[in-house]
Amino acid sequence: MTTPPEGQHNRSTAEALAKQERKVAGVMEMGNLRWVLAGCILVFVIALLLPFTGGHSGLEVLAYTEASRADVKITENLFVWVGTLGVVVFGLITVITRKSTPFLLTWALTTIALIEALLAIWLRQTSEGYTTAFGLYLAIAVVVVAEVVCVMLATRRSPEQQEIARQRRSVDDTDEVGRAQLSASSRAAEETGEVPAALVDDRRAKAAERHRRQGL
Repeated sequence: MTTPPEGQHNRSTAEALAKQERKVAGVMEMGNLRWVLAGCILVFVIALLLPFTGGHSGLEVLAYTEASRADVKITENLFVWVGTLGVVVFGLITVITRKSTPFLLTWALTTIALIEALLAIWLRQTSEGYTTAFGLYLAIAVVVVAEVVCVMLATRRSPEQQEIARQRRSVDDTDEVGRAQLSASSRAAEETGEVPAALVDDRRAKAAERHRRQGL
C-alpha cells in the first residue's frame, strides 16, 4: 500500500478542516450575549406599546392604521417594520436556535433600522408638526444595543473554532516548508546537473526489489 505524498495529504487535511470549520460556524457560541439580545427583544416590544409620534403608539405605526398614516412619516414606518423584523422576529429565532443564518438577517436588518431611525429623527427635526415621543427613542436605543451585540457576536469565536483555525495554520505552515524545500532542491539540481535523491522517482526500482526479495 502506497502512502500519498505529503502535499496531497496536507491538502486533504486542509479541506477537511475547512469543511469542519464551516459546520461549526453554523451554530454560534453566544455566551451571555444571548441574554442581552433576548433583553433587546423584550424592551423593543415594550417600546411598541408606548407613544411613538403624534400620539400614536408603536403598534399603530407597525399596523399602519388609517389614523396614523396622516401623522407618521414613511421613515418612521420603515424603522418600525424593519426593526421589528430584525430585533423581534429574527432576533428571537437567533436566541432560540443560535444558527448563523437568522443571526446574519438580524444583523443586516438592525443596521438598516438604525439608518432609518437616524433619517426619521432628522426629518422630524427639520419639519413642523408632531414631535417624536419616548417610545421611538427607546426603540432606537434598543436597536443601537442590538447592533453592538451583533458586531460582538460576529467577531466571537468558540474554543472549537479557535482550535480548528490553529490546525489550519499548522497545515499551511507545513505546506510552506515543503514548497521551500522543493524549490531549494530544484535550484540545486539546476546548478549541479544532478537530481537530488528527494526528487528521484524510484518507485519502480523499490517495487522490483520487493518482488526479488519475495522470490527468495
